[in-house]
Amino acid sequence: MRKDNTVFDAEFNVSTVKVNGKPSELVFIRDISERKAIENELRAASKRNEVLLREVHHRVKNNLQVLSSLVNLQMRHTKDEVSKAELGTSEAALCPYRLCTRPSTSPRTWTT
Repeated sequence: MRKDNTVFDAEFNVSTVKVNGKPSELVFIRDISERKAIENELRAASKRNEVLLREVHHRVKNNLQVLSSLVNLQMRHTKDEVSKAELGTSEAALCPYRLCTRPSTSPRTWTT
């Protein structure tokens, strides 16, 4: 507690020293309120970034699904076998990217 009776976060370091041949305890008290405030700000910023990352991931996944659906739709309406084969190649090329955007077993870790 400070002189003005406000409570603060503190770090204590205790050392044993000899004073006039007798062991004594030397205590250092350090105010770490500023460090704690910065840590809290960093945690909040990290959570915001995590939410933004999830939103970007969701949008990329949706866009890849739209592309895949458009290619499949075009394949169904195309009569030319050469064109269908080319569209199938495009669909196959999208597939690995869709797999890459799936979350891993941990909800906070994304595979690349």
